[in-house]
Amino acid sequence: GWTCQGRSIDLSRNSIGFFAEQFMPVGTRVRIGIWIEGNGIKVLTHVGAIVTRAQTEGGGGSIIGAQFDLALTPQGQPALCAMVDSRS
Repeated sequence: GWTCQGRSIDLSRNSIGFFAEQFMPVGTRVRIGIWIEGNGIKVLTHVGAIVTRAQTEGGGGSIIGAQFDLALTPQGQPALCAMVDSRS
């Protein structure tokens, strides 16, 4: 029941790496909101995931790795897939 801000470091169709303001232990279930911007439009997409890696960082915050509950698909998350595919 809490919210924290983060910034993505790495994104694939199966997982995400991000810097978070708070530490999240491995095994924590999370709901990640990802903002996607393009053509002057900003869209918020949510995905469920589980924390698979957690490392505290000096100066506060943590580096978190999380595996999505379901892989991203063009049918379910077209904007996210387009963004991931454009970086490949």
